[in-house]
Amino acid sequence: MVMSGSRAESQMITAHRGASHDAQENTLAAFRLAWEQQADAIEGDFRLTADGRVGCIHDADTGRTCGVKRVVAESRLDDLRGLDFGRWKAPAFSGQPCCTLEEVLEIMPGGKRFFIELKTGPEIVEPLGRVVEQCAADASSLVVIAFDERTIAACKKRLPGVKAHWLTSFKETRTGSNEWRPTAGQVLETVLRCGADGVGLQARR
Repeated sequence: MVMSGSRAESQMITAHRGASHDAQENTLAAFRLAWEQQADAIEGDFRLTADGRVGCIHDADTGRTCGVKRVVAESRLDDLRGLDFGRWKAPAFSGQPCCTLEEVLEIMPGGKRFFIELKTGPEIVEPLGRVVEQCAADASSLVVIAFDERTIAACKKRLPGVKAHWLTSFKETRTGSNEWRPTAGQVLETVLRCGADGVGLQARR
């Protein structure tokens, strides 16, 4: 029962890699469209470039999203920005460059949330911290997520005011065995070890 004058909260809608069904994933076009579509939050993927910039891209290289293969960790941001990240989605998105964390933060409306998935190890945390501080981002609106527990631990030390969630995936040890790894105990041990504020889980046979 909802009492008169009270407020009922529904689930939060998060745009995965921006509005990636309609626009090219992990581009400013996708994030802008997500906000236009009234998403409550966005999620974006970030990697460290060769010159220490925090670039928005899911894969370790640009082959899938640009048709030209450049390894992100071995490329300068300017080199990546010279590639077209939008043309393969649709002609309307041609010319979309590799955007940066700074640019995504700049277009974020107040009252929204931003899930920042770090696809690399803890080496990305210091550059991330500098960007968050320079942009004067609202720490309460940000959540860092990563599969690497070392990255989560480094985030909690560098940005203690920003929530950090460790990601993991349950996998069946043997088809049909109904035995899964990691165990609940192993998840708890990892959370306590790295200081995560939360856990993101999925399970696939």
